[in-house]
Amino acid sequence: MGMYFNTAATTEMNAKVNNAFNADSIDYWKKPGMRALFGPLAQGGATLSSIAGQNGIYPGAGYGSTVGKKWFKWLDDLDTTTAVRACFHKHLDRSNKCVEMYFTVVPKASMPISITESKISNPDGTYSAVITIATPTAAVVRAAIKKRMSARKKGKS
Repeated sequence: MGMYFNTAATTEMNAKVNNAFNADSIDYWKKPGMRALFGPLAQGGATLSSIAGQNGIYPGAGYGSTVGKKWFKWLDDLDTTTAVRACFHKHLDRSNKCVEMYFTVVPKASMPISITESKISNPDGTYSAVITIATPTAAVVRAAIKKRMSARKKGKS
């Protein structure tokens, strides 16, 4: 998570996000002011990169490091190409009885990033939300960039 390919930083960020939304931490995010950050941008929500930066969810290499910049870019892409914002907002609603959100990141052989979600029901009526983020591999991203650059060159000639 945080890159378009699987690296040590991806593993680190996946762990940090899962820690932030685990059963011990999720109530922090369920507070009305925090949940509202995941609302629509036009209604006062914040970008995922802003939420992460303000809450210390970035690589150990540092906020402004190369890895950190890639992480925030990935969050911006995730924010603009998927419904992940609505997913957060829905599961953080106290009436939905979500006790934790668990994120997995898997490679994908196509663009763009996509998400799927499922629930694991608990006997007490609560549930754990499982959000799978399929992110293109580095080879897929390079091919898409190459294709885009080729199309731009053809348009200029």
